[in-house]
Amino acid sequence: TALPRLFGEHSLRLPSEPGEILEAVVGEWSISLKILKAGESGDEESVGSERAFAAQLNRNALGTTATIRSRLAGDRFHPAGMTGSKKLQDFFTNAKIPREQRDSIPLLVCERGIAWVVGHRVADWAQTREGEPTVSVSMRPIDGASRVATPAEGW
Repeated sequence: TALPRLFGEHSLRLPSEPGEILEAVVGEWSISLKILKAGESGDEESVGSERAFAAQLNRNALGTTATIRSRLAGDRFHPAGMTGSKKLQDFFTNAKIPREQRDSIPLLVCERGIAWVVGHRVADWAQTREGEPTVSVSMRPIDGASRVATPAEGW
């Protein structure tokens, strides 16, 4: 299935208490954020024919607010498992994402930078850590949104 375009920057308050769930609609995306309780695991979900993209992030590393947006010129990202940051453009190139699709990939951005390239990779600094609170983030396209191709369709 295809992904809707995301226009502008959209601010989100992040949940702070275990079990707290915040839900929002950002453009043509539905977003759910939840602080996991000890021993609880977040999971990827399927909603109709649309796949929900999900990630678990270190709550302490994120701060109190986040922004959902598409890429900007000069964006840098520190992918999990890599030393140092790289240009987001280079990350997209290495992931073989065609140029015409790159503006359709949402980014979860916090004070420290890009925490999650939705559907692709979490930032190294935003990875979950043993004993620290975890926030589960799920994003899915809203039914009927305008679409562009996804990796499953062979970008």
